[in-house]
Order: sequence, then C-alpha cells, then structure tokens
Amino acid sequence: MLDPVVGQPALADPTTAALHVARRSLDRRKVGPLIGVLVAVFGAWYVSRTLDSALLFGLFLLLAAVNLGVACYALRARQLSLRAVGLLGERSWIPVDVEVLRGTTGITDVLADGAALRVLSLTAAHRAVLRRTGRAWVVGPTADGVAALRVEGSHEAWPARVLPTAPARRPAPSTDVVEPTLRAAEVRARRAKALLFFPAVLVVYAVYVATLFGGFQWYLFIAGMSGPLMALVLVVLFRHRLPDRRLPALVRAGDWVRAEVTVHSRTPRRDATAAASATLRLPDGATVAVVAGNAHLDLLGTITETGAVWVAGTVALGRTVALGFPGYPQVAAAKVTGS
Repeated sequence: MLDPVVGQPALADPTTAALHVARRSLDRRKVGPLIGVLVAVFGAWYVSRTLDSALLFGLFLLLAAVNLGVACYALRARQLSLRAVGLLGERSWIPVDVEVLRGTTGITDVLADGAALRVLSLTAAHRAVLRRTGRAWVVGPTADGVAALRVEGSHEAWPARVLPTAPARRPAPSTDVVEPTLRAAEVRARRAKALLFFPAVLVVYAVYVATLFGGFQWYLFIAGMSGPLMALVLVVLFRHRLPDRRLPALVRAGDWVRAEVTVHSRTPRRDATAAASATLRLPDGATVAVVAGNAHLDLLGTITETGAVWVAGTVALGRTVALGFPGYPQVAAAKVTGS
C-alpha cells in the first residue's frame, strides 16, 4: 500500500479529491432523514386519529426518533466536511502516531501525536486498521479546531475536530476485533441483501393494512403496495450491489493471489462507487477480463497507483471473484467476462 504524498495539498491526490466531493454529496443526501421525521410524525398522528393500534403508533415514534438522530449526525458531518475544503486544498498530510481511545458507530476518538481528535464517519474496518498500524496522516487543525485524518490503505479524508480534553480509553468493541477486509465485505453484503429484504417486508405490511378492518380490503392492499413498488424501483436502481452478497464467502475462503491489473474504463456514481472494467494478469501469465459493477473509488485509486490487486475465488469465465487488498477495507465483487 502506498503512503500519501507529503509536501503537496491533500486534494492534489485525484482519488482523495473525488472521495471528498462524493462525501459532501452523501452528507447532503443524508439530510433526507429530516423528511423521514416529518413523515413518521404524520404517520403517528394519523394512526392515533384513525386506527386503534398502539404498536403502529409506537413504531412511527421510534422511526421519527431514529431519523432525527441520523439527521443531526449527518448535518454535523457535512458542516465539518465543508469547513475542511479550504484546509485540504492548501495543506499537506502530516504523518502522526495514533492511538484509538474509543470508537462507536460513526464516532472515533483518537490521540494523534498527543492531540485528541474526534473523527466522524470512520468505519469499524478503518478503525481496526488504525488500531493495528498505530499510524495515520493529519491535515490541520485550523484555529477553530477543524482537521482531517487519513488511514493507512485509504485515500479518504475523514472529517475531524479537536477535543478540549482526551476522553478515557475504552476496550476495543467486538466490531473492531475483526479482519478489516472481511468486515468491509460483510457490510457490503448486508446492504445488498437489504435490497431484497425490504420489498418482502413491505408486502407483508400491505397485507396487514388490508386486513385492519376485517376481511381483505383490496383498495387498502393496493394503496399499501406503493411501498413495495418503490422498494422494487430501488432494487433496479441499485442492482449493481447484488453481487456483493458473495463477498464474505470469497474473503473467508482466502487463497488471495496477486495479479497485475489494467483498468480500462470506469463510470463513477455519486455514492463514491463506479462500474469498472479491467484486465488481470495472473501469476501464471494468463490474462482475464473482469467487470466490477460496484467498486469503491478508494479501491480503484489504489489499483491505479499500484498497478496490482489481489484476487480471491475461482478465476473462470462467468464466475464471481473478489478484488481487494487483504488486511485493508478495500474489496469489491467482479465477474470474469473473458480471457
């Protein structure tokens, strides 16, 4: 894995720049939960006025509370990302020794050369890399405490802010005591499976709504089916994620083989992923063509810089393999399309 170039602005790295733009776009998209809060509150009000269902009323209130928490976190992360734009465009990465003090979902507190930082959005897999390597790179902080942190094996500039005092150390949670590549594969697999899970759940909900008043009311069922239909639209829009369901099994099987790689094309998306086609040259000299429909820009940036990637799985026409870098949260599913 290559270290960041010291002595040039952080955003001079094209992968870091692309990821930072994508992160700001994602932060803006996450404000959508504010709409979810309004919808859930309206749903709770409607249930209390028209339906005698304490269960539905409680579920709507719980949904409103969860959405409110997510929205507040997203707004804070977006604020830090926006304030860090000028910082990343002017200053260079500085290598630091890092100690992870504690970490939970979306929040990681670290000591970076003695300075206490709170890093937002850092995943458990990246945090596991931090715990293992004990090193990172930092830009900043500014006079008002804004900074950014980069983890070994990643181009991402994670937003951070300075803490007035260092929090107490906590034992590493079970989510951090994992192999980072496997952890990343499991997260991607869960997202792919969720695409297929929610339409089925919403169909069951539509049937429940249709039987609320006794018998089976077709007009209520048809109205309730709007949710499953929207979920099916999402399945179509995000169908490129579906091959990720096989990633955990491929990563657990291991047998990684290093291959030289040439990326021929990539079609980036707003969610920091891209559809990419590439040619792999295996150790025995054989070449195969692969298509990765949901490759993260971070992974593609590392592949471009190193000219290599590790492959797990049976490399045969029509089979799905895993492309990545063992020990780091960079992995994607790819289909072998030719030789």
